[in-house]
Amino acid sequence: MGNIPDDYNLSIRQRKFLEALTMVGTISGAARASGTTDRQHYRWIKDSEDYQQAFREARVRAADEILETCREVGIRDQNVSMLIHLSRGYFPEMFGTNRHEFSGPSGGPIEMTNKKTTDQLLERLRDLQQRFTTTASLGDTPICELPDNGVADSEGSEGEQRIEAMDT
Repeated sequence: MGNIPDDYNLSIRQRKFLEALTMVGTISGAARASGTTDRQHYRWIKDSEDYQQAFREARVRAADEILETCREVGIRDQNVSMLIHLSRGYFPEMFGTNRHEFSGPSGGPIEMTNKKTTDQLLERLRDLQQRFTTTASLGDTPICELPDNGVADSEGSEGEQRIEAMDT
């Protein structure tokens, strides 16, 4: 059959389904086109590693077919919107689509509760790392124990305070 490699141990029905998938691009459409059901497809996925791999390859071929068609339409029809979308996918660093923005609750600003400089934070991390190394070599209890709410207070956790008390 068509573009499904013979390397896979697949039934004729499975091959028909995967061939249809590469043409129509959806599981429900492939099921209708191949005369099977989407439920049968999911059973094959569950029961056969060969089918799982062949399915992954068929999906890649289907996606490639879609991109090729979109590119042809965009160029032939000078469809600027289509070309912009394709360009964003092909060149995310150029078109800024791999940027991430973070915000606080309800989209508001992120509130800073402890306004330390980067240098102060780095110094604190170095100090904690040194204490951890010392504590680990002595076999004592862990230095970072968070309270039940999972958030350490700005003065340090109980474990850190115990270590500071041991140091003095």
